[in-house]
Amino acid sequence: MDVTGGPLGFLDITNGGGEDSEVTILWNLTTGLVPANALNIGFYFAILQSDGNPTSLDFSFSSNPLASFSIPGNTANQNVSFGLTPAQIALVSAGGPLELKINGAAGWDLSVDAFGFSYDQPVTPPTNNVPEPAAFALLAAGLAGFAAARKKKQA
Repeated sequence: MDVTGGPLGFLDITNGGGEDSEVTILWNLTTGLVPANALNIGFYFAILQSDGNPTSLDFSFSSNPLASFSIPGNTANQNVSFGLTPAQIALVSAGGPLELKINGAAGWDLSVDAFGFSYDQPVTPPTNNVPEPAAFALLAAGLAGFAAARKKKQA
């Protein structure tokens, strides 16, 4: 079995010997890579090509299942993605191992590209700075002082 990867996430698995085998890929996601308040976290990848054998892809994080896919034989240029539940988001935000297990019928071959993830940052509403009562009292005292000085000057 040959497993090769390219500089931008390309993964090519060729099982020329016709073996019944499983490939496991691990990524260590560091704490904070995905912010704890992130929304709509999703993972995506593209199946460039598979041979005539069906293949299964199983994603897990810290041994907790995230998603499973059955890729039919002779699949080409198919984008695949999955989102996370709030509990899974909390889990991924804490950091740890993301695991992909690929398995198929004896002799399976698969080319995958564009592994990645995306998320939305929550929009922080603008704050309205409302002056405190002490600021109003200070402003009123200043205006009263100006009025008194002007009145004294006119007299």
